[in-house]
Amino acid sequence: MRGRCLLAVVALGLAGCADRAGGERVGDEAYAAERYGDALAAYVPVAESRPNGRIWAKVGAAALHTGALRQAIAAYRSLAAVDSARRIEAADGLERAAAEAERRNDSAVLEEAIEALRAVAPERGIGRYALGLSRSGMIRPTAEDLAGALTVAGEAGAVDTLLSRYGRALRQSGNCAEAVPVLRAALRRAGGGAGGAEARAGLADCALQLGQAALADTPARAEEWFRTAAAADSSSDVGRLALVGIGDARVRQGDLVAGAISYQAAIAKSARPDSVQQLATRKLNALASAGIADST
Repeated sequence: MRGRCLLAVVALGLAGCADRAGGERVGDEAYAAERYGDALAAYVPVAESRPNGRIWAKVGAAALHTGALRQAIAAYRSLAAVDSARRIEAADGLERAAAEAERRNDSAVLEEAIEALRAVAPERGIGRYALGLSRSGMIRPTAEDLAGALTVAGEAGAVDTLLSRYGRALRQSGNCAEAVPVLRAALRRAGGGAGGAEARAGLADCALQLGQAALADTPARAEEWFRTAAAADSSSDVGRLALVGIGDARVRQGDLVAGAISYQAAIAKSARPDSVQQLATRKLNALASAGIADST
């Protein structure tokens, strides 16, 4: 009796294996016949019951063919997780999913594909998808991503947008020295249009930071940076701080009268009392105590 039970258990186990193997075989036949939906339906139960790299790769490929991008992304994540030797294959599949999501203008799926790609193959650049990602706002492309996107951007509008966002990314990472030429290029391309507002504000902010950093050691160079910031928009907070900076640079170079004039300009451009006006006033008063301001 015990022997018959054991044989029954073994038989059931073999039948289960056969069913799973049969399901994969059915999927392979459907895939070869380009019936990708049928193939996917056959592969998924096998992957759920007996997951391995081979079956996850098949699920991913069939899902891509049917346009089930989220299912493909999950499959390629699983492929990389269960078989690290096939990580490159998984990354290739994720890139194909990302490219299709970009073609569909589906930012949510593009974000999922890029998140998975970064997890599976962090060494791969995602520059070609940077514009789509920056538009969605959920994943912030790095400066390196945006630089890569610029190398493949073809449309003038895309280049203009990428330049501005590349400059912003450099500025936010604290790399104003590299951001300035990028922002200047973006501003030149935008001309006087509204599209240049972000580039203009970024240029002013970076120039102010570079001027403040240079003030103690090279006031003449600092003055150049402050003038760049003020030229971008002298009426903004950043621009008025740049006018104060010009005054500081002129005072450090021994031109106290020019320093006082610049402080007065910062005060005059203040629509209401604020911290910038107070700063400029204190500095002007310090010069006045030395009998300088009256001579202006």
